[in-house]
Amino acid sequence: MLLGFSWLTFVRTRDWRDAVTFWGRAVATDPESVESHNRLGAAFSQRQEFDKAAEQYHIALKLNPRSTRALNNLGNVYFSIGQYATAIEIFNQSLSIDPEAAVTYANRGSAHKMAGRLDLAIEDYLRAVTFKPTFAEVYLNLAMTYQDLHQPENVKKAYDTYLALRQK
Repeated sequence: MLLGFSWLTFVRTRDWRDAVTFWGRAVATDPESVESHNRLGAAFSQRQEFDKAAEQYHIALKLNPRSTRALNNLGNVYFSIGQYATAIEIFNQSLSIDPEAAVTYANRGSAHKMAGRLDLAIEDYLRAVTFKPTFAEVYLNLAMTYQDLHQPENVKKAYDTYLALRQK
């Protein structure tokens, strides 16, 4: 009996080899799990396998069309491949479900910035810190965007806030 359980344990450790294997097994075990599809998508994103990541997020959204996590992750995939307009549309969908999602505002702000719409980026970054005042990375994004707009006073203020939050 001990030998049997030892063998099963050994076989099962292969599922822990990497995140794609682990979450792929979780999806195979429970294909209706939105969380498992999201996690598998994230694992593919980490590998920069964006087509496979998007596929998992679409499955998660079929299972739960109101999954803001899946929408935000899918928006990040489009951001990663340079399709900023599509990313913004997806972030908008997520914000229509959860209009106080600081991370989504920050992500949409970054998409606006990359698309060259710096004023919209700043608006989104400021919304993000309205909902999450301790969101240090957003202040760094603000500082860099203000730098692009040649607004040194705002750069200093945003960067100082970033540094103060990072020290906490």
